[in-house]
Order: sequence, then structure tokens, then C-alpha cells
Amino acid sequence: MEKHPTLIILFCCIFQFINAQSLTLTNGNKEKTFKPGGYYEIVLADSEKDLEGDCCNFTDIKGSVTGVTADSLQMQLSWFAERNIVDGAKLAYSQVSQKGNNYGSFAHGDILYLRHYKSKKSKKRKDNLSVFGALLVTTGAVTLANTLLIDNKDDRQKLLYSAAAQGGVGFVLVFSNISKKYRFKGNQDLWRIKN
Repeated sequence: MEKHPTLIILFCCIFQFINAQSLTLTNGNKEKTFKPGGYYEIVLADSEKDLEGDCCNFTDIKGSVTGVTADSLQMQLSWFAERNIVDGAKLAYSQVSQKGNNYGSFAHGDILYLRHYKSKKSKKRKDNLSVFGALLVTTGAVTLANTLLIDNKDDRQKLLYSAAAQGGVGFVLVFSNISKKYRFKGNQDLWRIKN
């Protein structure tokens, strides 16, 4: 029997699409719907302060949404990290799933914020561009510092232009690749998951 790679790929894509689900967020009159197959970074905590230092519990989740109910969100996980403080001791646990065969369910009320990406590949690309942008900002700062060592006015001006270009491109790369946080707790503009 002859195998048809096109049919196998098509079947895998259909299965992934069926397994994924769209997600709609609401905020007053605003509504944002993400298409199926998106990749999410979700943080479960009581407040932003829980993420700082070693005081509190929080959970960091990455993966795709497979279901939405009135009170919970089901996900196929590619990353799961948890930190708990027990009797003053920090207990940390993390797990990476390359095959995406881990699933979890999380209460809407536990979500501090979420970020949406078109895909896991898109998140990786944005992360890499942000790192590259930070490197450009750093090299721009070094180039700017080197202008103090140059006596020739023309050479110093060229270095200043170079430092400005590096820093400018770096800042653009860093800030244009930060995905929006949709906050669910706090005193800012809060979002909710729509069923």
C-alpha cells in the first residue's frame, strides 16, 4: 500500500485544528477573539507582587487552548512551571513537553494575565528579535562610550551616528516584539474570558 504524505500532513493539520479552540476575551464594550491554534503564555497568581522575590506562589503555563467552560480553561501544555512557598522554603517545579501530550485545566479566577501569540514559532521569533534588539542597545551604549576616547571630531560624529542607529534599531526591536498582556486581576483595565 502506497503512503500519501500529503494526506498524512492534511490529517495532522485537521486534527490540530479540531483539538484547538478559539478564545474570546471581553473588557466592557471591547472584545478580542483569538483564532484556534494560537499559543498562549498564562500566569496564575494573586497579584504582580507574587512574581517578585521569594514571597509567594505562582504558576507559568505555555500552550494552546483546547476548551473553554464557564469557569475553567483547558490547555495542551508545552511548558509548565510552578513555585510554591512552604514553611518559608521555596519549592520550584518545571516541565517541558516537546510532544505536547500534557493537558491541564485552570480556573478563570486564578489567571493574573495572559499573552497571545499566533503560534509557538511566532513566540520564539519574537523572543529572539527582542534578545537581538537588547544586544543592539548594549553595543550602541558601548559605541557611545567609545566616542569619549576619540579626539577627531569627524570620527566622533560618525561613532555618535552609529551609536544612535544601533540603539534606535535595538529599542524598536525590543518594544515592537513585546506581546500585549491581557490582565485579569489588579486595578488596571481588566479582561474576562467569554464562554
